[in-house]
Amino acid sequence: MPQAVTDFQDVQAAERPNFEFLCAPMMATGSTINAVSNIGLTVDPQSAVPDAGAAGRLNGAAIASGQTIVQNAGPLIAGVLYRLDAKFTTSDGQTLEIWARINCLPSN
Repeated sequence: MPQAVTDFQDVQAAERPNFEFLCAPMMATGSTINAVSNIGLTVDPQSAVPDAGAAGRLNGAAIASGQTIVQNAGPLIAGVLYRLDAKFTTSDGQTLEIWARINCLPSN
């Protein structure tokens, strides 16, 4: 599964941000996202801090528009390195997957 070009920006524990995958680099020119078939939030294997409830921190359904997927999540736990994964289908019949890490910092 391809990693996104970059990981998401660090977030603070109290935040509930939107995370945006820009999928254009992995998609055919002119194609769009038809549907997000699966999205998941897990603890990255490199995380020193666990979060047994990671999957439950997704808020609502992912929104696909053009070549972008947006998912809201939070509140996250300080010190945990999360991984957000998405699987989606495109207008040209491809099924693609993408992921990126989210580092959660303590609230100020």
